[in-house]
Amino acid sequence: MKALKTKSVSGLDFTKKSNEDSNSEFYEFEGIASTYDLPDRENDIIVKGAFENFKDASSVTVPLLYSHNAEKVLGKIELTDDGDKLLAKGFILKGNSLNDDIYKMIKSEALASLSIGFIVKSFEYRDENDLFAGIVIKEAEIVETSVVAIPANESAKISSVKSLDDGAFQIIYNLSSGNVVSD
Repeated sequence: MKALKTKSVSGLDFTKKSNEDSNSEFYEFEGIASTYDLPDRENDIIVKGAFENFKDASSVTVPLLYSHNAEKVLGKIELTDDGDKLLAKGFILKGNSLNDDIYKMIKSEALASLSIGFIVKSFEYRDENDLFAGIVIKEAEIVETSVVAIPANESAKISSVKSLDDGAFQIIYNLSSGNVVSD
């Protein structure tokens, strides 16, 4: 690890690292990939326990795509079923211009949503007389998760981004050293 600046205040060590020297080859974020028992924008409902991926495991890892496009693989995402929702921990591979741009959009909240791509194995219509009323998904297999602009499930959001960029580091560094900068 190549330290560019180090400042210790009250036992805290602030070390700034360049992106190239980071311990991780991934940008990281967390959020909710899906929820259960609530209708989405298409009036579909996924019931608790529907995803067969979780029958034998508490978490699974699937590809992370941009807008469900298999030609735009960003990295991977770990999904954990907590009984009420699918928790997501995403890993976007660094060093690719598309991925770097997507990460910047996630950090700026221009892109702040997730969407799961899945294969429905078992379902029933919510209303047999109105096929546009949506379906109840009883069993499905998740094959990917995507970063999207508009999710079907309005609760599928990115909640945090792991980052300490140069600007944020500089603010923390200035505050820790007693430097106050104002306009």
